Amino acid sequence: MISKIKEFIKRFSLVYRIGKSILERVDSMYTDLIMRINQLDAKMEYLFWLTQNSENEKMDTTKQKVFSSMPKAQGRDRLLQLANNAILMELKKVCDENDIEFFLAFGTLLGAVRNHGFIPWDDDVDIAVTRENYIKLVSVLKNNTTLEIDNYYSSMYQKFTKIKFKKSDKFFVDVFILDEFTADENNLAFRYNELKAANQSYVQDIREYFRETGKDVSSYNVPQLDSALNDRMNEKYYSLKKNLNYYGEGNYVCIGIDNPTFIRNMGYVYKKTDLFPATFVEFEGKMYSAFASWDAWLKNSYGNYWSLPKNITGGHNDLRNLSDEDFMVIKEIIMIKII
Repeated sequence: MISKIKEFIKRFSLVYRIGKSILERVDSMYTDLIMRINQLDAKMEYLFWLTQNSENEKMDTTKQKVFSSMPKAQGRDRLLQLANNAILMELKKVCDENDIEFFLAFGTLLGAVRNHGFIPWDDDVDIAVTRENYIKLVSVLKNNTTLEIDNYYSSMYQKFTKIKFKKSDKFFVDVFILDEFTADENNLAFRYNELKAANQSYVQDIREYFRETGKDVSSYNVPQLDSALNDRMNEKYYSLKKNLNYYGEGNYVCIGIDNPTFIRNMGYVYKKTDLFPATFVEFEGKMYSAFASWDAWLKNSYGNYWSLPKNITGGHNDLRNLSDEDFMVIKEIIMIKII
C-alpha cells in the first residue's frame, strides 16, 4: 500500500513539475508580449507627435496644442455633457453666493487642463470638497429649489455622493469628500494603513446591511437612494472617526474613509500644502478652482496625462438607457441655463 502511494506521489510530482514549467513559460511569453505591445504603442505615439510638431516647437507645446484643439463631442454625447455641465454651473453659482469652495477633480480636472472643457469621449463631472464645506453645502442645498445632494448606493456595496437637478434623476455631478489627518514622515504609512482598514470596515458594514435586511443588492445596479442605509452609514463614519484620534484635522489630506476611491493606493494621500490654496483652470468657458498642485493629482490618477489614451471609450453613463424623453429634458435644461 505504501509503495503504491509513493508511486502515485512520484507520478503526481512529475505532472505538477511539467505543468508548473508550462505555466511559467506561458506567463513569461505573456509578459514579453505586453512589453512589446507597450513599446510599439510608445513608438507609434512618438511618430504621431512628430507629425503634429511645428518647426522649433517644444514637444510639450505640441501636446498642449493638439489636446486643446481636439473637436468636441457631437450629438447625444455632447448633449449629455452639457446637461451635466449645467448642474456644475448652477452649483458654482450657489457656492459662490455662500462662500463654499469646491475643486475640479479626476476626469473633469484633466479635461480642464488639456481640453479646457470636457474630454471629447467623457461625459460626467467630478468635484472634490473638504468635509467642512461639504457639510455647509448640504445645509445650503436643503433650501435650494433647483439642486439637491444625496448619497447613492450601488450593487458593488459602494456609496457615491451626487448632486443633481431636482427635476431629473439622470444627470449628476459626483462629489469626493476630502478629510484631513495628522501625520509625519515616520508614521504616515502606518496611519494610511489604519485609514484603509477603516474604509474596508465601512464597506463591510454596507454588505452587512444587505445581509441583515435581505434586500436584493442587484436591484442597485443603477445606484439609488436608501435613507435607512444612509443614516446607518453616517453613524458608522463618525464611529470610525472617533476611534482615529488623529483623523479630522491636520497636515495631510485624503479622500474620506467613507468613499470607495480612498482604497486605491497611498498616492491618494497629499500634504495639505499640495492642495491648498486653490489655483484656477478653465472648463467650458468658466473658471473653476483647482488644487494648488493639480499636476501631482493628475499624475497620481493617470500617470503621464499628456500621453494619448490607449482606449477612447464612452463616458460613465449608458446612453442606451436614456430615452428620447430624457434628451428632451436635457435640451430644456440647456435652454434654461442659456437664458
